[in-house]
Amino acid sequence: MMEFHPEMTLHFFGMEALPFLAADAQRRYPTQRFAAGMAEDSIEIGADALGRSRFDLFLASDTLCMLLPDMVRRVLTKAGDIAGQVLFRDYLANTSGKISADLPVMFELAPRHHHILFANPYELILRELGFTDIYYVMEETTEVTVRGSGSFLARRSD
Repeated sequence: MMEFHPEMTLHFFGMEALPFLAADAQRRYPTQRFAAGMAEDSIEIGADALGRSRFDLFLASDTLCMLLPDMVRRVLTKAGDIAGQVLFRDYLANTSGKISADLPVMFELAPRHHHILFANPYELILRELGFTDIYYVMEETTEVTVRGSGSFLARRSD
């Protein structure tokens, strides 16, 4: 983004599970903040480490599906504490909790995937957290082993 729109001032905090990728991002973007850690670590990060108390947007891409629904709820609670908008791309096969709100394991949707994936009830969780404007777009694919992917944008009206 900064390469395409240098006139824009962006402030962001990045978290990466692999320490060498967090270090590489810090080297590439020295004015921003990065940390190595997992989802469990992200919910404990305070404003001092983040560099600010509020952000415009919380962004996640293809990561929440690797977390159990309770941890997703905790991560999205943190996201709502630091940002008024949440945007993510993930597997969206169970947005309202129709499969299972507790342990929706997705073996049939991505059978060749090397991780255990969860079809988390994102819309249900976001509405419980007070997000009222929720939009999602499902991706169309001809790949039969990857179904149910899409993007979510959730905003709080307050």
